[in-house]
Amino acid sequence: MSQMLIPDLDPAMLDLLRQRASQHGCSLEDEVKTILEQAAQRTSPSVWAEVDAIRQQLASSGRQFTDSTEFLREDRDR
Repeated sequence: MSQMLIPDLDPAMLDLLRQRASQHGCSLEDEVKTILEQAAQRTSPSVWAEVDAIRQQLASSGRQFTDSTEFLREDRDR
């Protein structure tokens, strides 16, 4: 079993994590483990597969989307 040490964690954050763990009926360690697992899954390639599927749906609908590059440049140069 691996262990992790998080130095200098803000006491207020620790209190929030304890409250959240209590609300979910689990230990602080289990709550933090769950949060880390969920965060790691969000950045997985499956998320990008979902994004690509949505892009394909929008593209196949025939709807045209403009390139926002020029708008961003204008806004930045103001």
